Amino acid sequence: MAQGNRTSAIVRTAIGGVLTAVLGVPFLVLVVMVISAAVGPAAQDPHGYTVIFGTIAMLALVLPLVIAVLLLLSGIRSLRGEPRIEGAGYEPGR
Repeated sequence: MAQGNRTSAIVRTAIGGVLTAVLGVPFLVLVVMVISAAVGPAAQDPHGYTVIFGTIAMLALVLPLVIAVLLLLSGIRSLRGEPRIEGAGYEPGR
């Protein structure tokens, strides 16, 4: 049974790597486009659509990611079985 768990872990890691590459490359291209439009010559983005839509898209991608990471980090302590501090009267070991 240990071999099956190891294989599934490898498959999950591979899928995660592929998804990271597939979703990460367009995100990096978008970041480069927004930065180059913001600091580059005005002729590169004369109407500012790259900055406007790029900023909105980056917020739509980054904000949920930050929220997900914060939720994950807040749940790690409870996954380890560590107690939550409920109030000022909490005393460890009681």
